[in-house]
Amino acid sequence: MIEIKTKNDYFNLFDNITELADYVTTKQRKAGRNNSSNELGNEEWYGTKNFDEALNLLKYGDDKLYEKIKEEKARLEIKNNLGNVKNRLAYKNDVCGYIPNVPNYLKGYPINMINCNRNRLSHRIINIFLNIRVNGGVQGSDIIRIGSKYLTVIDMLEKKGYRCNLYSGVANDDYGNYSFMLVRVKTDKEPLNLKKICFTIANPSMQRRIKFRWMEVNDGYRDFTDGYGDEADGGYIKKFLNKVLKDDVIVWNYESFMNYKSVEEIINDLKSYGINVLD
Repeated sequence: MIEIKTKNDYFNLFDNITELADYVTTKQRKAGRNNSSNELGNEEWYGTKNFDEALNLLKYGDDKLYEKIKEEKARLEIKNNLGNVKNRLAYKNDVCGYIPNVPNYLKGYPINMINCNRNRLSHRIINIFLNIRVNGGVQGSDIIRIGSKYLTVIDMLEKKGYRCNLYSGVANDDYGNYSFMLVRVKTDKEPLNLKKICFTIANPSMQRRIKFRWMEVNDGYRDFTDGYGDEADGGYIKKFLNKVLKDDVIVWNYESFMNYKSVEEIINDLKSYGINVLD
């Protein structure tokens, strides 16, 4: 775990899901802080029945949410079948190959075979932080919906050959005091496992139980467990993370994009980073 304290910033980065899970279960709740991470009722808003259920899904994957995300991905209107990059072969007529071009052979043409070349994929490494922080008025189903869009784009990036370091968490601004809780859910060396990481990107409990518990037990972070704070500005987050991670980071703020970002718009935004998913 990385911990950074400055006058206006408090930053925690967990290297993986296991490290985060251990942290929120082994540390004691600080005196005077509430127990909102384990409130019962309103399962749609929280995403789970209680903290223990959320912890289990964090550690082992969320099968039910994974099925919902697959359904949501199927509903997304993606023009021209975006993301269909499974066919990475380019076919051409050649003097040698593995399939005969019968018309050319009968005509006596020397180029009478069909060959193929494998298209080169990008192996560029990119870093993405998904700031899942939203206000209390946002329904759980809306968090699943925006998370599904981001997971769709991430899936497309990986199929295209990009290798993603993925960070999920919450970045808050409380009157100029910033708090960051991040966990790396995938390294660029790992294959994408949507079932494993979907909880951290699309389940409301990632913020409303796991992040709340982090606030309740963290002894380096000043208490405002009775409120949310505001969504930290994307530019501020990017500047801070670029410095800490010593690399360029793409920031996706959930609340800013909640109501109007389509998959196509997210893909188009990536072009400013030189990332062309559809080429």
